[in-house]
Amino acid sequence: MASHWWDIAAIIIGPMAAVAITLWYQNRDRRYQNRFDVFRSLALWRRHGLSTEFVNALNLIPVHFNREAEVMKRRRSLMDLFNDPQWNVDDMATRARLLDRRETLVAELIREIGAAVNVSIDDIEILKGAYAPQIWADQEEVTQRARRAALEILEGGRSIPVQVVLPPQTPPAIEEN
Repeated sequence: MASHWWDIAAIIIGPMAAVAITLWYQNRDRRYQNRFDVFRSLALWRRHGLSTEFVNALNLIPVHFNREAEVMKRRRSLMDLFNDPQWNVDDMATRARLLDRRETLVAELIREIGAAVNVSIDDIEILKGAYAPQIWADQEEVTQRARRAALEILEGGRSIPVQVVLPPQTPPAIEEN
């Protein structure tokens, strides 16, 4: 009789335990995948700090890595740099220094997130390894300059040069007799 109770308990508890284990594993896998997606986006778009994917990944860090003190510390340093008022200065040397600092901080952040998702990647590879065609950077710079110029025009700080061009004069037709 006692063995029948064990059989009944195994029939009831076994499937419930299997479902619980499956749900736990799926939750753990989903959490890892979300964290890995943040890492992947940051690594893919690290050369394009203004891209939607990069910005979205930065904004998801507190959601998926809020318990990782080093990750949050690196993100805070990067956010402080992004909020530095020196970005508004038109000095090229200042901008170059800020961009260099940005690359370093992004590399450190990616390294820390990589460690959190069990991906080891060399610092130099993070810092120098990404490929992005120069034309992308050039287009981004042209777009930024065009936006600044348009804003200056809208605010009255710059005028639009206008030149009047007359159509070419056609010589009068010669009549033949």
